Amino acid sequence: MDQAVTTRMADRRILIEAETGTFAVRAVLDRALAVLAEWRLPIACIGNVHIVLAEALNNVAEHAYGFRDGGRFSLDMTLEDGRLTCVVRDHGTPFPEGTPPDGDAVALDGPTESLPEGGFGWFMIRKLTEDLAYDHADGCNALTLRFAVV
Repeated sequence: MDQAVTTRMADRRILIEAETGTFAVRAVLDRALAVLAEWRLPIACIGNVHIVLAEALNNVAEHAYGFRDGGRFSLDMTLEDGRLTCVVRDHGTPFPEGTPPDGDAVALDGPTESLPEGGFGWFMIRKLTEDLAYDHADGCNALTLRFAVV
């Protein structure tokens, strides 16, 4: 499979499919950002979507598939009525306890060497999206991320 296969499903809906590998997340992000620019979304909105999708797709590669190559995933984006909906699907390991992390803010006080390396992703995802939902059915994880387009 090419790094990312794009299927235009409608004027304001697109599906991008890929398999995990060295450059797969980057290829999907590049295609998604090009579509958002084509749809003429505000640059600030595109920036927020970029951050959220980078976190979500990297989580698929790292946690759902454990960095194994060949794990299929997709990004389905729809722009409708001033709202962008992005659905990330994969067939990897589901979220523990069936729900995404809360994304509590990480305390930044204290010495620099004691700061955690990670733990910021879900905070940013929840902060930058209008709404999110997760479902796991028939072996498929579906993370739905919604953004107000302003």
